[in-house]
Amino acid sequence: PPSEKEWSIFWDRFHRRYTAFKESDDDVKTFVKEMNTVMGEVIRERDMATRPRTGLAYWVALTLFPLLLIVTYVLRGLFERNPSPSINSTPLRRVACFLLPALSVMLVFRLLPLCVAFAASFTDLGAANITNPSNSLFTGTGNYLRLYQDEIFWKSVKNTLVYLIVGVPINMLIALTLALAINRFRGWRRTLLASGLFLPSVITMVASAVTWRWLYCQQSPINIAINWLGFSPVNWLGNPDLALPSLIIFSVWRSYGLSMLIILAGLELINRELYEAVRIDGGSTWNEFRHVTLPGLRGTLFAVAVGVVVANIQFFIEPYVLTGGGPKDATMSLLLFSYNRAFGSFQLGYASSVITVLFVFFFVFNFWQRHFRRKLR
Repeated sequence: PPSEKEWSIFWDRFHRRYTAFKESDDDVKTFVKEMNTVMGEVIRERDMATRPRTGLAYWVALTLFPLLLIVTYVLRGLFERNPSPSINSTPLRRVACFLLPALSVMLVFRLLPLCVAFAASFTDLGAANITNPSNSLFTGTGNYLRLYQDEIFWKSVKNTLVYLIVGVPINMLIALTLALAINRFRGWRRTLLASGLFLPSVITMVASAVTWRWLYCQQSPINIAINWLGFSPVNWLGNPDLALPSLIIFSVWRSYGLSMLIILAGLELINRELYEAVRIDGGSTWNEFRHVTLPGLRGTLFAVAVGVVVANIQFFIEPYVLTGGGPKDATMSLLLFSYNRAFGSFQLGYASSVITVLFVFFFVFNFWQRHFRRKLR
């Protein structure tokens, strides 16, 4: 049970909240729920105070250990594919010299921050100890248990899954349809159509998001057209039921161009004689698509799907610029949730646990897609 010190802290917070409650219109159930939360925070603070501090050795060990594991995994894959001391008759050390600058940048700016985040996910790193991380407290799996109990986290997981399940098939369907249509043209017409349809992918994400935010506002051309048809203007980004679909539409518009170009390149690799053989046998356009195009694009479509999935899981700028994660967390994504915890409430340790969970997912997803790609071959 709480000691006298915890009771005094709780009473102080209770008194301040009760004074505000008397002047507000909140009901009793809301007040009792808030008090339960306050009591939990007081007890959690008491438990945190008894935990050991991390120290410099903790940060060095828990940062370098996963870093060494990742580097060992990469080097093992390299030497398994190329067991000889040379690659294509080029000395291995010469290849290493060419790769060293790019690998160094990746190590410092990608792998090292990831390993630091892994170490931070087991601590209470925040605004109070950010200048001296070794003074932070070791929380063990506390951040992950808190993550498991966080309703907003699970809402962000749900939004991300909806974003994937809906956005990825629509993206690929539009890209495949446009690629098949453009593939019928030759010369400057083909180049002009491909360049024009690829244009949304060239525009910077922030500029595109700001433009679409204007298109979704009450006085936008879209709502003016809806009003002209006799309907009421739609609050696209303010309605919890429409906000996420609106973001999906924007994301598909911006990303289908790259998928289309990759599929278009895959169509070029299909042997034209196969189409001629289908026509000689009296096959229809559907037979060409089913028995020649789809099998020929199998590897290409899988690569496009993997790329779109990875990009959609990391969606951040869309909700950050367009909605800020609202309304009512209807567009909260995993990365935005982590960003808000890290730079909104400065709970860096808690935010790092989200990044670690995402890394584990990507690690498992990488193994799965490699296994599936081998089957496709």
